Order: sequence, then C-alpha cells, then structure tokens
Amino acid sequence: MGPNEMWNVVTCLIIIGSKYVSCDNPLPDLETLSQLSSNLEKNLMASLSHILKTSTAVEAYSSARNMDLVSVNGTKVIDEVISKANEFLGKKEQALQRLYDAAKDAEESYEEDLTLTLRRVQFFNVKGTEAEEDGALIYAPTFGQNVSLNSSGVHIPLEIFEGYPEILNGLRWSAALDRVFTKNFEEDPTLRWQYFGSARGFMRIYPALRWPENLNPPDLYDVRRRPWYIHSISSPKDIIILIDKSGSVHGQTIDIMKIAVKALIKTLSEDDYVNVAWFNNEVNWVVPCLDSLVPATSQNKRVLLDAVDRLHESNLTSYETALEFAYDAFQRFSESREPWEGANCHKAIMFFSDGGTEWPHELSAHLCNESTEDCVRVFTFGCGPHPIPTVILKSMACKTRGYFSSITALGAIQNRIQDYVRVLGRPLVLSDEGTKDLFHWHNVYIDKGGLGPVVTVTLPVGSTSYDVRDPLLLGVVGTDIPTSDLEDLYPKNLLGAFGYPYAINNNGFIVFHPQLHHHMSYLQGEDPPNIDLTEAEGSDWVILEAMREAMVRGHSGHATHEKAIIPVGQGRAVLVSMNHFYGALKTSNFRMGLALPLGHATINVQNVPLKVDHLAGLRNLPGSLLAPWKFCSEIENSLDSQELIEVLLMSLTEKQHKCNVGMLRHLLMDMDKTRALISEWEKTSPEVQNIRSRFFSTEGGLTVVHPVSRLADYEGNRNPHKNHQYLRALARDHCVFTPSQRDGEDNTQINLLSIACPVQFQKGNSVIKVGVAGVELDQSMAQTEFNRILQFYCADNETLHCYMLDDNGFIVSSNLPRIQAGDFIGQVDPQLAGSLIDGGFYRHQERFNLQAWCLRGASEPTQSASRLTTPFLFLIKNIWSALSSFHVIIHSIISWTRPAPVESFYGWELIRRNYSCITKASWLVMSNSLSRPMDHHFRCGDCSRIIYANPMNLLSAVLVVSEPPCDCAEPAFPISFFPQEDAGPDYCSRQKVVRERKHRCYSYTKNENGTTCYPGDFPKDGVSAPRISWVLLWTMICFLKAFS
Repeated sequence: MGPNEMWNVVTCLIIIGSKYVSCDNPLPDLETLSQLSSNLEKNLMASLSHILKTSTAVEAYSSARNMDLVSVNGTKVIDEVISKANEFLGKKEQALQRLYDAAKDAEESYEEDLTLTLRRVQFFNVKGTEAEEDGALIYAPTFGQNVSLNSSGVHIPLEIFEGYPEILNGLRWSAALDRVFTKNFEEDPTLRWQYFGSARGFMRIYPALRWPENLNPPDLYDVRRRPWYIHSISSPKDIIILIDKSGSVHGQTIDIMKIAVKALIKTLSEDDYVNVAWFNNEVNWVVPCLDSLVPATSQNKRVLLDAVDRLHESNLTSYETALEFAYDAFQRFSESREPWEGANCHKAIMFFSDGGTEWPHELSAHLCNESTEDCVRVFTFGCGPHPIPTVILKSMACKTRGYFSSITALGAIQNRIQDYVRVLGRPLVLSDEGTKDLFHWHNVYIDKGGLGPVVTVTLPVGSTSYDVRDPLLLGVVGTDIPTSDLEDLYPKNLLGAFGYPYAINNNGFIVFHPQLHHHMSYLQGEDPPNIDLTEAEGSDWVILEAMREAMVRGHSGHATHEKAIIPVGQGRAVLVSMNHFYGALKTSNFRMGLALPLGHATINVQNVPLKVDHLAGLRNLPGSLLAPWKFCSEIENSLDSQELIEVLLMSLTEKQHKCNVGMLRHLLMDMDKTRALISEWEKTSPEVQNIRSRFFSTEGGLTVVHPVSRLADYEGNRNPHKNHQYLRALARDHCVFTPSQRDGEDNTQINLLSIACPVQFQKGNSVIKVGVAGVELDQSMAQTEFNRILQFYCADNETLHCYMLDDNGFIVSSNLPRIQAGDFIGQVDPQLAGSLIDGGFYRHQERFNLQAWCLRGASEPTQSASRLTTPFLFLIKNIWSALSSFHVIIHSIISWTRPAPVESFYGWELIRRNYSCITKASWLVMSNSLSRPMDHHFRCGDCSRIIYANPMNLLSAVLVVSEPPCDCAEPAFPISFFPQEDAGPDYCSRQKVVRERKHRCYSYTKNENGTTCYPGDFPKDGVSAPRISWVLLWTMICFLKAFS
C-alpha cells in the first residue's frame, strides 16, 4: 500500500465534529452536513455584508423620524374602489345612451336618397392617407397615437364597395353622431374609442385615426363579425349543431360543411351553451364524453373544432333521427342541469346538410309553432356546390321560426353564417323595452386601435321604421375601456409589493389580473381568453372555489389564502399568505377583487415638503432609475426613466393636485437616504471582488445602480414590484440567489450570480422593509467557497452529487462538471427534486395555460391548406358562385396574387405561424422556516439512494449531498419550469363551475311571426344583383393593381 492509499484510509477515520464517518458510506452524517451548511452560509453572508454595505442603508432609514407603518384596511379599500368604478363605468353607459338616442333620431328623420354618389358624401376614410398628409391628425396621449378630435372616421370592409347607395345613405345620416361623440368626450375625458357599428358593415369611430396596417394583408376587419357586435344583438342561446355526414356528403361539400360549422362555433360567446353531433342513419356527439350542452368557452370550442375536423362521410341519412336526438338532448339538459347552467333563453338546432327529401313534419311542429313561446328554432344550411333539393330544409326552418341559408362555396360562409345572428336578434329589435337591460359588457381582448387589453360596453340600436318582415337593426354603439383604467382606480401606494387588484365577470372569467400576462399572446385572436379565476390563482386552494362562487353570485366579503404560491417570473415564485377582498359592481357584470398580504401595512412618510427643486435632485442622483408608476394621474407608463423625471417635475409644477402626495414624499425620502449607500459603494473597487454591478431598489420606486456604466442593464427591471429578485427577497425576509449565463466577448458563456438581500429594520413591534440591495458578480465567488467547504466529501463527483440550490430549485453551485449554474434541478435530477418535494423542502405546483399561443413552422400548413394549393384552379372553381357571395372572388384573387402566409379566418385557412395550444409549467418554492435537515431514501427496484439536505435559511438555499441517481426501469419524469405544450387536463372530467346569467331574455315576440325565413323574396342588406357585375370588375382591377 503506497502513501496515497494509506492517507485515504486515515482520512476515512477522521472524526469531524466528534462524529465517525464510515469508509463504506462517504456521505456526511446530518449533524456534519448542518455544520458544513452553516459554515458555507456564514462565509457567504460575511462576503455579502462587505460587498452590499446594507448596514449603511439600515442606519440611514432607521434614523428617519417622519416614517412609520400604517395598516391597510382591505374592506375599506375595495368599497372605495367599487364606488369609484360604479361612477366611472356609469358615465360610459350614459355616453352610449346619448349615442343610442341620437342614432334613432337621426335615422328616423332621414329621407333615403338612392341617387347618392361618392362625390356628394364627405367622410374620413380611416384607411386613407390623405388626412395624415394634410396634418389633420395630431398626437393625443389619451389614445397613444395621432387622431382627429374634430371628427369621426369610417372603416368600410374590404368586400363592400363604398359607393353603394345603402352605404352612402348610412354614412350621411350617421354623420349626426359626430356632435354626440364630441360632447361625450368633453363631458368625460376618460372616454376612449366611441363607435357605431352599422348592420350594413361600415363602422364610424371617434376620434378618427389611421387604421393599423395589417401585417398579413388584406385587412379583413368587419364590425359585424366582431364578438362584441354579435353578442350584443341577441340574447344568450343553447345550441345543438347537427352535421350530416351521410355518403352523399363528400368532397368539397363536406369541406364547406366543416368550415361552416367551425365558423358558427366561433360566433358563440361564453354566455352560450353548445354541443355538436353528427348524423347519418345513426347519430352521436362528435366528442362522446361530452354528452350534454357545455359552455361555449374558448377551451370547449377548441375541443369541438378539433372533433369536427376529424369527421368522415358514410351511410344513408335520417333527418328525423337527428332531430329526435337533439330534442331529447334539450329535454335531458333541462331536467338535469344545475339552476345556473344553460342560457335559459334561445334554443336552436343548427342543421347542416346537402339537402334531402325526408320531411319530419310532426317533429318539426313539436319543436316549435306559432302558439308556443318556448320553442326550439331550427336553422338549416344547405351546403355544397350542388345541394340536392332544399325544399325540406326551407320548410323545417320556416315551421320553427328559424332560417334557411344556402352555402355553395367557401367564400359564402361568412355572410351566410351571420344569417342566424340576425334572426335571433329579431325579438330584441322588435321589443318595446327600454335600454336598461340591453347594455352588454364584453370580456377582455386586445384593442385593434392600440389601447392594449380593453373591455367593451355596447348597446344595440333598432330602427323605429322597420318592416315587420325584416326587422331592421341599425347597428351597435359602443365604447372601449382599457383595463389599465380600471386598475388605476386602486390606490397603488397602499398595495405594496405583493398586493394586487383583479376583476372577474359573472362567469368567473378574468377581466384583469397580474397573471393574465402569461396569456396575453392568445388575446391577439378573435376570442376573449376565458381564463377562470381558479386558473389564475392556482387550483390547489380549496377556499378559492367558495370565494369564486361568492364573487360570481355578486356577494361581498373576504377570504384568506394561506401560503399562496404566487408566480413572479418563469420558474420563479414566492410563498405569501394573502387576504382577498371582493364585491360586485352595479353598473356592469364585473366583480372587483383585491389581494393583500396577511397583516399588510404600508410605509407612510409625513412632513416632507413637496418642492420642485428638491425633486429635481433626481437629475443629479448617480445611476438612478424611476419605476414606471403613476406618481401623477396623467403620466404615461411608456416613458423611460429620464423622461418620467422631467414629466414628473412638470406635473409637480403645473398640476400638483393630480399627483399622489404620499408616493412623492416616499420617493423624496428614498432619494435622500440612498446617497449614503452610494458613497459607500464608491469607496469599493468592484474589480477587486469580481463585482459587475450593485443596485438598491426601494418600496418608493427608486432604483440606484453602481457603477453608472451598468445602468442600461437595469432599465428593464426598474419596476421593483415586477422584479422577481426583489419580490423573492422581500417574501423570504432573507437573501436570494439568481444564477444565470451571459455571452462573453469571445462567444463563450460567462456564469453569473445575482444575490439580492432585503433592507429592513425593527421599529417598535414592526419590521419596516424599505427595499432590496443586490449585487451581480462572477459565479466563481460562490463556487470557490462551495468547493472549499465541501472538498472532503464532494471532490469525487462520481461518488457523491453535491448541490447548492436556490429558493426555486435552480442550481447555484455543484461538484458536477456537466452542470451549469442556473440549471433546474427538476430537469437535471428528477429523483432528487421529487425527494425534496416529498421531504417538505419545496412545494411543487403545476399550472396549465389553456390559452397558450404556440409556434408552428412557417411552412407547416393547417388541415385545409392542402386543398388550396392551386390558387388559379380555386379561382376558376369558385367564380360561378359570385352571384350569391361576390367576396369569394376577392379572396381568390388574394390567394392567387399573394401566396404568402395569411392569418386564418373562418373559411380561409392557408398557413398560420402560431396556433392556439395548451402548455404546462411547474414551480418549485422553498418552504418557509425550514429548521431540520432531511434524510431521505429514494428506492426503485433493487436500488436505494441516500439523499441528505440541509436548509440555509439566511440565503434561501438548500445544500444537498446525495448518492448518484438510481438506474430505474421507469425513470422519474422531469419537472419543467419552461412552458411545454401539453394535452391539458381531461376535458371529459372537467368540473362544472358556478355562473350567473346577466341578461334579460329576448327570445320571442308575437310580432316576429310574419318575418321571413329564407332569402329571395325581398332585397337583402349589402350588394344587390344588378350591381354585382361591375363591382366584381372594379374589385378585380383594384386588387390586381394593388398586388402588381
């Protein structure tokens, strides 16, 4: 035995801390591990104290006599917010009422002139460029772009010729709304876009703007197809869609039918209930496990759309069997549903077929007749280029107060699907009721005009001079409210770092919430996101269900969520116990909520004079950044830090009454107290300790960075309440690690480590947290100390695996060469991660994002693309259908002349770079107040793996020493913090949740009995036949010129 071998034997018998270490098991015992952990923690904390100089900041703040903590009464805050919101939103309804009255008066007093020409009607075309060139548009901060506050603008859909007399007459009489638009804005400057969406297709919008350019031309916007328009002109509905898939339905016919059904499903809102069934000589649901009507949420609609795509034709057909199935389904649903389930208003069967000769007369009469108010309407759609006899389909519709539509080509789908919306809106148009119950509040979506996430309130306008055979809907008036305006009603200075406002609607879906940003990409689509409160807050909270139900039912109250897991970034989360306060609004279907930490108190600064020259010191404070908060009400959030300082000084000079005095006093105090810390940092040479930068962020919204040359690195994190390092340090009351990598100058990766520590002090019985100080340095600082302390046990990385993990399970240091700082333990070693979860060191939460937006390869087509790969042949094949729907020619020309990818819409699904999907992500959060080490034995098969772990609470870290992973037959499934596409939760077992109906039902009126049930016996809105030929020619010339 040589000297080296002899030394190894001797070292195996060394007593460390008076405890024996066996040569057979090189693991340290738990007491030794605790001692090693304590030494590592103590050394790192000593280095941090020397680097950050936090004692200087504590001394400066603790000497302040004008600062104390004030408890926040959540119930009082939410009551005040609700009062403000009722007044704020009430003004929006009053503005719409004035527009409603003006529209009815203007149309009633107007005499239609069929000889009108374009030259005789003046209007501002929002898609033109003349106004910008003439300087008619000027920048308005309220709208964030150039607008004209002197007039409204007009948007006309692509397929409508602006010279039609119907359009010109509508433009002329609706011009009278400009006076009301202007007056509304003068009386309520918080109003944003006001508009009138005409049933003819044009939209008048105030103020006038330059219409946003479409990244994928052409502009396919049509106000009549917007969700807020469709859902405001008819009451909620229970719908069963029947799809004929008999043998005669094949080729282009079944393609048309599928796309038409999908188009119809997309018109449904969260207030509707729906299901889809196929039939031939049999009948069944397209999704067998969904055996009843389900809410038409985005998730359920996606499931149904996918199922429709999978249908194939076969066998003979039986209309009576299909109708009996639907009628029985309505009966079963009515008998078994919960009181809050169903639309409890319209009932309709959407019947898609290529035609037939079977006449289910008795069943049709049973479904609906002129003597019954509670009837099931049947809307029939004859689909295909050559539908066989459709007399039966027409009769079925006419006998049940429905409507028959013929869809002979893809290009006809959009207009024909809209027929049912117009018919279901007849009872509302024919009613003599006032407007009180007609205001419709629509959930959040992204505004086309650039306001970001908005909610919309609308009011349908009917004509006073309608023809009973075709009740005339003039259109819909509406206005948008940015959700940020609703959030601004909450007192930001009282919420602190973890408090947040939120709101839901009567169905429990989020209107605004800090977690909604995970879903923002989906908001670019047509549908509102339909994200339930339980999905935003996390589904592991039992009390959440009860609170959600209380909110939905319109109750007021509060609830406590112990140790809530709050995501603060990708893979980053904190544990905070939260109190929730909530109440309902009177002026809308929204319910307002407020979440505050348990026992929440805020810093109150008094007796600090607000002087402009004092605040101007921010200009000279080295390395300073201001949080993008509304210190004054008229400050824009988009300003950079220096711009914000200048605007703030101007506001304090000219409009001090619109500034938050408490926030400004806090900011001034922070500015004074941070100077001492900056002076201490300037005494230390960063290069000596491999320090890249240091920062101090305060609860008042000030961040200072040293050296100033690193200021740009922190510009994106100048809002401390959205900085996960800041939030994690405050939540844990201790320092936190953030390992990362950055590209070096020679294309090599540099391992970096950020460490952030809370700056706090005791005052009486309270702990005042004034901010967080942090440093970014080379990861080698922690790695060197880790190697030195653990060298006896962890030098041999084949025998033991050693890690230092941060509070979210990311690796700070390791003895394994293949491991990078910043790797996630859930992916590197799932066995170890699972053991730490089982041992209580970490809490694990998975969340599904049911509204994710995934990337599809640019060359990957959708299911319909293969049928549209020959644009010219497609043009020839569909040109014959122009007389029934001339805009198919437009679409054909577009696909012919511009084969580049375009956004999918109803019947046009060429290529989509992004698509709706479901993703799943995980969070690990270190448990609070860990005091004991963990001794865990992981077993699989014949393998037993020993894992020891010890908490390092002052650093919010865990020291782990374990044997190598077991080679299991069924390996542990990795935990991913990065969102991964997933099949999602089982929609067949998805639990029902309480909803609250919000609308009065307009499903029937006796005046409706004489209305028409199919086209052909009178002129329709839009294009009349004599004009089609020259319009087609004009359209083709314009498009060929545009794309040449």
